[in-house]
Amino acid sequence: GFGGVAEYGITVRWDKNFLKLIYLTLARRRNVEIYGGVRLGGTLTLEDAFDLGFDHVSLAVGAGLPRDLKIDNSLAKGMKQASDFLMAMQLTGAAKDSSIANLQVRLPAVVIGGGLTAIDTATEVQAYYIKQVEKVLHRVEILGEEKIRENLSPEDDETLTEFLTHGREVRAERERAAAAGEAP
Repeated sequence: GFGGVAEYGITVRWDKNFLKLIYLTLARRRNVEIYGGVRLGGTLTLEDAFDLGFDHVSLAVGAGLPRDLKIDNSLAKGMKQASDFLMAMQLTGAAKDSSIANLQVRLPAVVIGGGLTAIDTATEVQAYYIKQVEKVLHRVEILGEEKIRENLSPEDDETLTEFLTHGREVRAERERAAAAGEAP
Protein backbone atom coordinates (compact mmCIF):
# COMPACT_ATOMS: atom_id res chain seq x y z
CA GLY A 1 0.00 0.00 0.00
CA PHE A 2 0.93 3.65 -0.27
CA GLY A 3 -0.69 4.99 2.89
CA GLY A 4 -0.99 3.83 6.48
CA VAL A 5 2.18 2.15 7.65
CA ALA A 6 3.87 3.12 4.39
CA GLU A 7 3.31 6.75 5.39
CA TYR A 8 3.92 6.73 9.14
CA GLY A 9 5.77 3.46 9.70
CA ILE A 10 8.69 4.07 7.38
CA THR A 11 11.49 5.79 9.21
CA VAL A 12 11.19 9.56 9.45
CA ARG A 13 14.63 9.91 7.92
CA TRP A 14 13.51 8.25 4.67
CA ASP A 15 12.22 10.51 1.89
CA LYS A 16 8.51 9.71 1.37
CA ASN A 17 8.74 10.96 -2.21
CA PHE A 18 10.16 7.52 -2.98
CA LEU A 19 6.68 6.12 -2.23
CA LYS A 20 5.19 8.44 -4.83
CA LEU A 21 7.86 7.40 -7.30
CA ILE A 22 7.11 3.70 -6.75
CA TYR A 23 3.37 4.35 -7.08
CA LEU A 24 3.81 6.37 -10.29
CA THR A 25 6.15 3.76 -11.74
CA LEU A 26 3.55 1.05 -11.15
CA ALA A 27 0.59 3.17 -12.29
CA ARG A 28 2.27 3.96 -15.63
CA ARG A 29 2.62 0.31 -16.56
CA ARG A 30 0.03 -0.89 -19.08
CA ASN A 31 -0.42 -4.21 -17.32
CA VAL A 32 -1.03 -2.78 -13.82
CA GLU A 33 -4.39 -1.47 -12.62
CA ILE A 34 -4.90 -0.14 -9.11
CA TYR A 35 -8.35 0.15 -7.54
CA GLY A 36 -9.30 1.37 -4.10
CA GLY A 37 -12.54 0.93 -2.21
CA VAL A 38 -13.15 -2.57 -3.53
CA ARG A 39 -14.42 -5.13 -1.04
CA LEU A 40 -13.25 -8.59 -2.01
CA GLY A 41 -16.17 -10.94 -1.41
CA GLY A 42 -18.67 -8.07 -1.59
CA THR A 43 -18.07 -5.70 -4.48
CA LEU A 44 -15.95 -8.26 -6.28
CA THR A 45 -15.29 -11.95 -5.84
CA LEU A 46 -11.98 -13.58 -6.60
CA GLU A 47 -13.64 -15.40 -9.51
CA ASP A 48 -14.94 -12.05 -10.84
CA ALA A 49 -11.41 -10.65 -10.81
CA PHE A 50 -10.05 -13.56 -12.82
CA ASP A 51 -13.06 -13.41 -15.20
CA LEU A 52 -12.23 -9.73 -15.78
CA GLY A 53 -8.76 -10.76 -16.94
CA PHE A 54 -6.71 -10.12 -13.81
CA ASP A 55 -3.84 -12.53 -13.28
CA HIS A 56 -3.06 -11.50 -9.71
CA VAL A 57 -4.99 -9.95 -6.85
CA SER A 58 -3.11 -8.16 -4.10
CA LEU A 59 -4.84 -7.51 -0.80
CA ALA A 60 -3.32 -4.41 0.79
CA VAL A 61 -5.30 -4.41 4.02
CA GLY A 62 -2.84 -2.54 6.20
CA ALA A 63 -1.36 -3.42 9.53
CA GLY A 64 -4.65 -3.40 11.40
CA LEU A 65 -5.59 -1.35 14.41
CA PRO A 66 -3.15 -0.72 17.25
CA ARG A 67 -3.88 -2.87 20.27
CA ASP A 68 -4.49 -1.18 23.60
CA LEU A 69 -2.60 -2.89 26.38
CA LYS A 70 -4.92 -4.17 29.08
CA ILE A 71 -2.51 -3.26 31.89
CA ASP A 72 -2.60 -0.69 34.66
CA ASN A 73 -1.42 2.80 33.68
CA SER A 74 -1.33 2.05 29.95
CA LEU A 75 -2.57 5.61 29.36
CA ALA A 76 -0.25 7.24 31.91
CA LYS A 77 1.91 10.25 31.11
CA GLY A 78 4.69 9.26 28.75
CA MET A 79 2.89 6.19 27.38
CA LYS A 80 2.25 6.26 23.64
CA GLN A 81 0.99 3.87 21.01
CA ALA A 82 3.80 3.17 18.54
CA SER A 83 1.63 4.27 15.61
CA ASP A 84 0.80 7.56 17.37
CA PHE A 85 4.48 8.24 18.03
CA LEU A 86 5.50 7.46 14.45
CA MET A 87 2.66 9.54 13.02
CA ALA A 88 3.60 12.45 15.29
CA MET A 89 7.19 12.19 14.06
CA GLN A 90 5.97 12.34 10.45
CA LEU A 91 3.23 14.93 10.70
CA THR A 92 4.95 17.42 13.01
CA GLY A 93 8.43 17.17 11.54
CA ALA A 94 9.69 16.92 15.13
CA ALA A 95 13.11 15.65 14.07
CA LYS A 96 13.82 18.77 11.99
CA ASP A 97 16.07 21.39 13.55
CA SER A 98 13.51 24.11 12.82
CA SER A 99 10.59 22.24 14.40
CA ILE A 100 9.02 23.39 17.65
CA ALA A 101 6.79 20.32 17.82
CA ASN A 102 5.58 19.26 21.23
CA LEU A 103 6.87 15.69 21.12
CA GLN A 104 8.92 14.72 24.14
CA VAL A 105 10.57 11.36 24.75
CA ARG A 106 12.73 10.26 27.64
CA LEU A 107 15.12 7.39 28.02
CA PRO A 108 15.15 4.65 28.94
CA ALA A 109 12.17 3.76 26.75
CA VAL A 110 10.38 0.44 26.56
CA VAL A 111 8.74 -0.72 23.34
CA ILE A 112 6.38 -3.67 23.69
CA GLY A 113 6.11 -5.76 20.54
CA GLY A 114 8.38 -7.44 18.07
CA GLY A 115 6.97 -6.51 14.68
CA LEU A 116 8.32 -3.99 12.21
CA THR A 117 6.37 -1.12 13.79
CA ALA A 118 7.90 -1.91 17.19
CA ILE A 119 11.40 -2.13 15.75
CA ASP A 120 10.94 1.13 13.83
CA THR A 121 9.60 2.80 16.97
CA ALA A 122 12.60 1.65 19.04
CA THR A 123 15.11 2.96 16.50
CA GLU A 124 13.21 6.24 15.99
CA VAL A 125 12.94 6.87 19.74
CA GLN A 126 16.72 6.51 20.05
CA ALA A 127 17.46 8.71 17.04
CA TYR A 128 14.88 11.32 18.04
CA TYR A 129 16.07 11.49 21.65
CA ILE A 130 19.55 12.55 20.51
CA LYS A 131 18.06 15.15 18.16
CA GLN A 132 15.72 16.35 20.92
CA VAL A 133 18.43 16.92 23.55
CA GLU A 134 20.64 18.68 20.99
CA LYS A 135 17.76 21.00 20.06
CA VAL A 136 16.94 21.72 23.71
CA LEU A 137 20.58 22.54 24.49
CA HIS A 138 20.86 24.81 21.44
CA ARG A 139 17.66 26.71 22.29
CA VAL A 140 18.54 27.07 25.97
CA GLU A 141 21.92 28.52 24.99
CA ILE A 142 20.17 31.06 22.79
CA LEU A 143 17.38 32.00 25.22
CA GLY A 144 19.30 31.70 28.49
CA GLU A 145 19.01 28.90 31.01
CA GLU A 146 18.07 31.11 33.96
CA LYS A 147 15.25 32.77 32.01
CA ILE A 148 13.81 29.40 30.98
CA ARG A 149 14.04 27.82 34.43
CA GLU A 150 12.27 30.64 36.28
CA ASN A 151 8.76 29.43 35.38
CA LEU A 152 9.26 25.67 35.29
CA SER A 153 7.57 23.21 37.61
CA PRO A 154 9.94 21.02 39.66
CA GLU A 155 9.24 18.08 37.32
CA ASP A 156 9.92 20.12 34.18
CA ASP A 157 13.07 21.56 35.78
CA GLU A 158 14.32 18.03 36.44
CA THR A 159 13.57 17.03 32.83
CA LEU A 160 15.38 20.11 31.52
CA THR A 161 18.43 19.26 33.64
CA GLU A 162 18.41 15.73 32.21
CA PHE A 163 18.08 16.99 28.62
CA LEU A 164 20.85 19.57 29.05
CA THR A 165 23.18 17.00 30.61
CA HIS A 166 22.56 14.56 27.78
CA GLY A 167 22.78 17.31 25.16
CA ARG A 168 26.21 18.31 26.46
CA GLU A 169 27.31 14.65 26.48
CA VAL A 170 26.18 14.24 22.86
CA ARG A 171 28.01 17.44 21.88
CA ALA A 172 31.19 16.28 23.65
CA GLU A 173 31.04 12.90 21.91
CA ARG A 174 30.53 14.54 18.50
CA GLU A 175 33.54 16.81 19.15
CA ARG A 176 35.68 13.88 20.36
CA ALA A 177 34.73 11.79 17.32
CA ALA A 178 35.39 14.65 14.90
CA ALA A 179 38.85 15.20 16.43
CA ALA A 180 39.60 11.48 16.13
CA GLY A 181 38.26 11.33 12.57
CA GLU A 182 35.63 8.73 13.41
CA ALA A 183 31.87 8.45 13.68
CA PRO A 184 30.35 9.42 17.04
